[in-house]
Amino acid sequence: MHTRSAVRQDCNTAGMTHSDTAERAGASPDFFISYTGADEDWAEWVAWVLEEANYSVVIQKWDFQPGNNFIQKMDEGLQQAARTVVILSARYMKSSFATAEMRTAWQRDPLGRRRGLLVFRVEDCRRPGLLSTVISVDLFGVSKEESQRRIIAAALGERGKPPAQPRFPVVIAAGPRPLFPPERRVQARRAARQIWSAAVAIVTVAILVVVVVNAAPAVRRGIDHARAGLRSSASPTVATPTPGPTIVNADGPGPWTVQAIGYTYEVTGVSRTTAAPFPRWWDPPVPAISVRGTVLRAEANSHTSMGWELRDQNGHKLTAPTGTSPDPPGEWENTPTLGQTVRFELVVYDTSPAVTSLTLTITDFHRSDYPLVISNIPVA
Repeated sequence: MHTRSAVRQDCNTAGMTHSDTAERAGASPDFFISYTGADEDWAEWVAWVLEEANYSVVIQKWDFQPGNNFIQKMDEGLQQAARTVVILSARYMKSSFATAEMRTAWQRDPLGRRRGLLVFRVEDCRRPGLLSTVISVDLFGVSKEESQRRIIAAALGERGKPPAQPRFPVVIAAGPRPLFPPERRVQARRAARQIWSAAVAIVTVAILVVVVVNAAPAVRRGIDHARAGLRSSASPTVATPTPGPTIVNADGPGPWTVQAIGYTYEVTGVSRTTAAPFPRWWDPPVPAISVRGTVLRAEANSHTSMGWELRDQNGHKLTAPTGTSPDPPGEWENTPTLGQTVRFELVVYDTSPAVTSLTLTITDFHRSDYPLVISNIPVA
């Protein structure tokens, strides 16, 4: 196994690992290990192999001590380490914290000239997004010794030349006999007909796509009118709705419910809180307002967006500089499963103590002329 030159030890450093010595001396670590909790065994084993080869490593399980600030230690590891090792699996790509660490490391060396981001796959999984441009190393499906060799070779940047001479290439048999000239002309005409047929098929499909795309809004309007007609025939006393907002004034205690054809929103609570602005999870928390509730999707082609307004006790509109985001990120989308009630939380960051009420506006992308509004929601 290839290793770096051994660390000098004297009476003060004898018995220490390279990581202990580097930390005591204040030197920057060689590697920061980025992983998710489900892959902790792999992360610890990779860290052990690297430190056995005299590299210094920062890993959460060993180096984050009781009383430390988790976000501060994570930020220090990413900024101070010379390189970052990603323990990649399908579970890793579902972790918001882990992928944020990966993006931070990628931004420091986007072209890979310093090989600042080493990706070790521990299962057969995709390398989406930014990781698709980074050459990875597979540690699964091979022996323990081969995995160790691959880790050290990746750390050293060794060439992939095999230790033994490659197998002699198989001799390719001679090609088919030359075509008789009349046969060649027949084959050329057949190829031309195939190309022409393929071109006609492509043009036909393109025309059909254009027709369908242009006709889709008209078809959708026809379906909406048909549904409205069915509703009016079933309930003659109910008038056909006209375009305009459906407004619910949040007078009195909640919850407050507003309903349209495709969605039912219910706001169950509004409170003040503190939160770190997403995606800058390493920043200190700021004053925020948390809006919680549920949404029921009742129609297949419905998809909504949510807007907001903040007002003070005099009715003046206020703004929040850093905007809003579902919290926690990635766990609530505007298109939940059809017929399923799901919970949501909307967090408005950097809010003023002067805020006394909040108005939500929910817009269906397919019925933008029928917005849902819950106004004057009190903020305690």
